[in-house]
Amino acid sequence: MINNILVLQHIGCEPLGVFEEVLRKKNISFRYLKLYKDNYKSVDIGRCGGLIILGGPMNVDETDKYPFLSWEIDLIRKAQDNNLSILGICLGAQLIAKANGAKVIKAAAREVGWHKVWLTPKGESDRIFSRFPKGFNAFQLHSDMFEMPKSCMHLIESFECKNQAFRIKDNVYGLQFHLELTQGMLSQWLKVYEKDLNPQDLDNILMPLGDNLMALTSLAESFLKKFTII
Repeated sequence: MINNILVLQHIGCEPLGVFEEVLRKKNISFRYLKLYKDNYKSVDIGRCGGLIILGGPMNVDETDKYPFLSWEIDLIRKAQDNNLSILGICLGAQLIAKANGAKVIKAAAREVGWHKVWLTPKGESDRIFSRFPKGFNAFQLHSDMFEMPKSCMHLIESFECKNQAFRIKDNVYGLQFHLELTQGMLSQWLKVYEKDLNPQDLDNILMPLGDNLMALTSLAESFLKKFTII
């Protein structure tokens, strides 16, 4: 069982969400490192059992504006060298990809709201995603996408954005979509990211909300329970 997880948070409105509830129920210790205000340079991952890297509105290459992004990439590499379990969500997945030599580029189509994604053949045999439906509705909020790191397993894809999830070895996962979403988080996002949302985005977010969010919560709980057992 993974314990003592370090959680890298880029913006206040994007916390662990559902994942936090799962960690507390399983008595797994974790702590947030709020990169937008905490002193991150003195952090030592020597005592960490795992790393979760959350989302955020910044691009991985905005290192002049957000110096912690360069620090994160170095930390990811150190964590992989130490064979830690790592999960990256949206921006977090993009940072893992970059740390492993892959590019992060503009997606062919911006994805906001609920979009159908499908398991690839590798995803269907993955130790975690094999328990998921072959196709499900995932919540998206991104205009950038990662290219696939070398030697990774391509696990999930969508029509608009082929690269939705990958695994490196058995312990590093990158997810472009937001499994961790809660109703409270979404309410905050609608306020914080209001200027970036158009009427079609709002339709994609709100119209199918109830059933999709309930199903996503179940998948998120299933994912993190398996992720923390390695």
